[in-house]
Amino acid sequence: MAKKFNLSNKSSSKTLGEKAKILENKSEFDFRQIPFDEIKVNNKNFYNVTAIEDLAQNIKENGLMHNIEVLDISNSEKREFRILSGERRYQAIKYLRETGIKFDTIPCKVIKGLNEIDEEIHLIKGNSDTRIISEEEKRKQIERLNELYNIKNKHQGTKINAKKEIAKELQVSERTIERYNNINNKLIPELQEFFDNKLITLTEGDKFAKLDEQVQFAILEVLKQQSKISKEELEIIKNENNKLIEEKYLKEKQIKEKEDLINNYQKINNELEEKERHIKIKLEEKEKEKLLIREQLAKEFENNRNEEIDKLNEKLKIINEEKEKLLKSEKENAERLKNNNIQLENKISELENKLKFEATQQKELIKKEFLNEKVKNLRKIVIKDILELANLITDNNLDLADETILELERTINVFKYKNKENRL
Repeated sequence: MAKKFNLSNKSSSKTLGEKAKILENKSEFDFRQIPFDEIKVNNKNFYNVTAIEDLAQNIKENGLMHNIEVLDISNSEKREFRILSGERRYQAIKYLRETGIKFDTIPCKVIKGLNEIDEEIHLIKGNSDTRIISEEEKRKQIERLNELYNIKNKHQGTKINAKKEIAKELQVSERTIERYNNINNKLIPELQEFFDNKLITLTEGDKFAKLDEQVQFAILEVLKQQSKISKEELEIIKNENNKLIEEKYLKEKQIKEKEDLINNYQKINNELEEKERHIKIKLEEKEKEKLLIREQLAKEFENNRNEEIDKLNEKLKIINEEKEKLLKSEKENAERLKNNNIQLENKISELENKLKFEATQQKELIKKEFLNEKVKNLRKIVIKDILELANLITDNNLDLADETILELERTINVFKYKNKENRL
């Protein structure tokens, strides 16, 4: 009697749904033996191709264990396939061919219908799945995937959450992707190089990336001298970063104050200059009116028309009075403009002195706080060393206790004297 199939049978390694999915996927796969000359390398592949001879020897002894994945880019004129995954395997086979070993075709999994963007995404995912990659390659692939998904969203109208999608593609947490993004976007190139060479960790790189650029350069200088930064050193640097941010904010505020001051006075200047231009136009008009009346007066004199002459003289008198008013207004306006510029210069000078004083105060404050932090850390170290010294002497019954206590007392007295002198 045939055994009855049971969906709940635990001996069955896969469910019907899983088996159906496998069959479905297999039907989509296109596996072929492709002539070597029809396969082309992918110039978008930024991964290192190393240890080719070792891999070639392994293929020679054991055969090709994994198919190369290629994109079908054939046209009506020629057949051509571009590598998506398996560049090292391809180069190893090429090496074997150059040494005289027959390898005319390569077993390939063929992919079709990918556009440029999806091809590169597929390439990066394929390489991340099939090889051990360096920190630099991890960083670069995440950086490039972000760019590609942004292009996709912009030009193809998609709404892909890049961070979420990349985490899923590379099988890491979204927090890990966020850390790599910070390193790519905010960490200075010199520290990126330290990260690529495993001289700083992902966590450290993420922490440093959140600090001001100047502070990152300070960290760089420390790392050039020693392999690690202590917690205390990092705390000092972070405090310094906060002070730098405050100083930057103060500077920006000061610049804004100065700009606002200049803009206000410039507005007044513009109004005065516009008024001056208007007065000059009016004066020119009055001059033209005077010339016209004088011409009319000459004609009336010839005709002995006294009444008209009197009227014209009256008009001329009014024009002269208006002209005098305009000239007076022009003079007053010029004086106001001059005074406004003098006031502006004085205000700028006052503001610059104020800003200079504030900047000096801020620098002194930053210096004092920095030194306070340094003293606190040194104090911890000194106390720790003294206790260690005491334990060393007492635990080993050394005859140095009295001498050591005397030296410490002398040191404390010197410190007290200096402190007292400083307060006076």
